[in-house]
Amino acid sequence: MFFKQLPSPTTIREVHFKIELLRSLERSHTKTVLIPELRDELYQTVSNNTTRQWITEIFRFLEFCPQEDIREPLEKMLSEKKFSYKLKKKIQKILNFS
Repeated sequence: MFFKQLPSPTTIREVHFKIELLRSLERSHTKTVLIPELRDELYQTVSNNTTRQWITEIFRFLEFCPQEDIREPLEKMLSEKKFSYKLKKKIQKILNFS
């Protein structure tokens, strides 16, 4: 899969490219195949002003995925120290914990 081969974005141009790519893929029938890839993206992408749009777009995508497909990986992220309070709040919102 082409998406999997792309590195985490580091420039705003790369962020915009990946957002457009994700938006085009979300309309496909392979939507659930992307969930593990996006989870990995959240672990690999450094959160900063440049990548914030990309991270937000990943969470937006996950909001519309079936709960049974996202619950376990997102609950695991809640226990990780890697993720900030704000990111954990987004995860809780998706999981309807708030």
